[in-house]
Amino acid sequence: DDDDDDDDDERPPGFDLFSADERDPNDEFCLRLGGDGDGDDDTAGTTITLRGVRARNPHLLRSTGLTLWKGSEGLCEYLRANPRLVNGKDVVELGAGLGLCGIAAHRLGARNVVLTDGDTDALATMRRNIDANRDPSGGGGEICARQLLWG
Repeated sequence: DDDDDDDDDERPPGFDLFSADERDPNDEFCLRLGGDGDGDDDTAGTTITLRGVRARNPHLLRSTGLTLWKGSEGLCEYLRANPRLVNGKDVVELGAGLGLCGIAAHRLGARNVVLTDGDTDALATMRRNIDANRDPSGGGGEICARQLLWG
């Protein structure tokens, strides 16, 4: 009798492309930007710690703003090597996701930094990342996160 199977959860065949998106953004990313520890560098290194989702295929997440993208790491290294690009300037980051580049600009002396994203989950995670990475010297400028909806 097949009536006993009626209580089973029916799931479609295959797999859920978005299953990685079900996790909370609790993976930790630690990035050391520059500085070799010898004290000779004008821009001593800084460590930024972010919370997010570690994903092998981040483009498959429902919110691309909850993971760390390789391009943001490269841009941060470029800014660290060229701090004059942000030092004392106002910076706006569009689609900031976890906030790495904007936080790096803040730590490199930007006067005011506004990080934006359209996704509310990304914004909540970004705000926690900002709070955890404010300039420890207290000399940094202002940094905040705002929602920006495109289109």
